[in-house]
Parts: sequence; structure tokens; C-alpha cells
Amino acid sequence: MSSIQPEAKEVCLSVAIMAIPERMDNVAKMLTKLDSKGGRRIPTVVDRHHDGIWQNARRAWLDYEPRATHHLVLQDDLLLCDELLDGVEQALCHVPLGDFVSLFSQSKRAKDIYDTGKTSWIKAKDFGGVALVLPTEAIDKAIRWSDRCLKPDLDKDDVRLFMWMQRADRWCWITSPSLVEHIGTGNSTRKGVSRTKIIRDSRGTFIGENECATCIDWSRGAKDPPTIVSPMPSGHWAYPGAEKEPAV
Repeated sequence: MSSIQPEAKEVCLSVAIMAIPERMDNVAKMLTKLDSKGGRRIPTVVDRHHDGIWQNARRAWLDYEPRATHHLVLQDDLLLCDELLDGVEQALCHVPLGDFVSLFSQSKRAKDIYDTGKTSWIKAKDFGGVALVLPTEAIDKAIRWSDRCLKPDLDKDDVRLFMWMQRADRWCWITSPSLVEHIGTGNSTRKGVSRTKIIRDSRGTFIGENECATCIDWSRGAKDPPTIVSPMPSGHWAYPGAEKEPAV
């Protein structure tokens, strides 16, 4: 699926925010920026009972619009660029239909690629899960496979999803620059973690709060993006032979 370069296509993006009660102040800011014109449905899925990252992420992923081709899940502790959703819909027209898209990266390799200024894309077998887009046709498959094949105590939502992605032989396309910035100390979707200061997790690849995602040339580098390959994590399988289960 990923080996065939896509043509421009109709994209319909839905979005949800996964949050904990302690970060609703930042969620309010995010919602204002995401829906500045008003009228867009953006559910906030709040982990009020501290069920954990995966259970909350699972609910957020399943809260996609039935007519959507893609679904974006954002964590509650982000700074956003301008015109984010419109820009993501434009960007998705340059990505193979079955692949994932991450709006954020913090790896040194991604920073080195960004610094070249030659591409708007990086193709990877790994990703950071703070702002992730999945094709809606993959969401139920990925969750069913994860529930069946991975240990119940694996709470890292991004690890669960990228293990399915690798098993399904798909790729994640990482935007270069990052369209969001991860802020604070630690991960705010974890129980009991507070934010005390801003840390620029994106290593300087964030486009900026006042820059527009719609102004990026998303065709640049899309035909032959640089790639980052990562091994499949081990030790998370629910039972012997689970790693051979098809990604369906």
C-alpha cells in the first residue's frame, strides 16, 4: 500500500483531544485555536477515573466521525500552529491512504533532516504519539489486534499503535516541521504528573504558534522522503506466537 505514491484525494478529518482533568485549562486554549470559526465537533475525552493512557487513548480513537477518512488525536499538553486542521487536510492529500501521519517529532535524526530544508516529510517506522493521524479504516483493526495480541498492562498508546503499524507493513509520515509543540515536564496524560515549565520537546522543529500549516508546500519531498527505520519492540506480546498474528 505504501509503495504506491498517492494522487490528490478528498480528505475528511475528524479530531479528538485526550486529557486529564488537571490540564483542562490548556485544553480550552487548544479548542479555541482549533475551532476559531466555531461549529466544529471536537470532543475532549477526559480520564476522570485515571484508567490510564491506553484506555483513554482508546476511547479518543474510537470517537471518530463516521464520514471521516482520517482521525487526529491530540494530547492535552500541546501548543498548536495556526490553521492546523486545514493544513493537516492539505497534507494528507500527499500521503498514501493507509499510512499514519505524526505532526510531531523529537528525534535527533528528524531534526537533522529538518535542518536540510529539503523536504516537508520524513517516512518512519516509529513515531511520537502526541499528535497522530490514522486512517479511520485502520482504527478498529489496530485496536482489536492490540487488545488481542499485546499485554493488558502495556499502557503506552503510541507503542501499541506503531506495533500494529509495523505488523501491517505500513509507514508513518512525519511532518517536517512539527505542527505542534509538546510542553511541560513529563507526560500530562499520566496520573499525578504536573506541569511546571515549558520544555521544547520538538528540538526546534516546531513551526511556531503564529505560523500557518496551510502555508507549507506539502508536495515538497513527498515522492521520495528520507526514511527512519526502527525495530519492532519486544517483550509486549500477550502470549507465545502473538507476534505472528495478522494485523486484521
